[in-house]
Amino acid sequence: MKKYNLLTLFITLVLMAPGLSFANEYYAEITRVNMSKALFGSSYSINATIKSSDKNCDHYVNWWEAVSEDGKLLFRRVLGHPHSKEQPFTRGGHAKSIKKDTVFFVRAHMHPFGYSNKGMKGSVKTGFESIEIPNGFATNLAGEGEMPTGCDGFRD
Repeated sequence: MKKYNLLTLFITLVLMAPGLSFANEYYAEITRVNMSKALFGSSYSINATIKSSDKNCDHYVNWWEAVSEDGKLLFRRVLGHPHSKEQPFTRGGHAKSIKKDTVFFVRAHMHPFGYSNKGMKGSVKTGFESIEIPNGFATNLAGEGEMPTGCDGFRD
């Protein structure tokens, strides 16, 4: 009985090993979020710094987004090309629906693998801290909002 369990454990570990290296080879992590008051109105500009394993148009961060605690899309910044030669990189935009005390997550989406769980959480008022976003959180957003229209591999 013990030999069978050890053999099963060994086979399971061997089969899982490629998945473990996959997790290390393909990554996207939000490392910094910076927000500033917009010049006009009551909204904010948001900038996210991303460290990723971008390679080419078949493997790159194609957007990052701000998501409310209850899973609603607050802002999405679409990225039209890989950033393999610029790591980490920072991109931003104008987030009209985010107020000073709005608490939200910032996370990246890597084409074709999906959402990264290495993100940040906070608000303009409190600042942001690195967190691990639960797997499966608001994955329905992948089909909502502004979406990439293609990839320009020559801009990398």
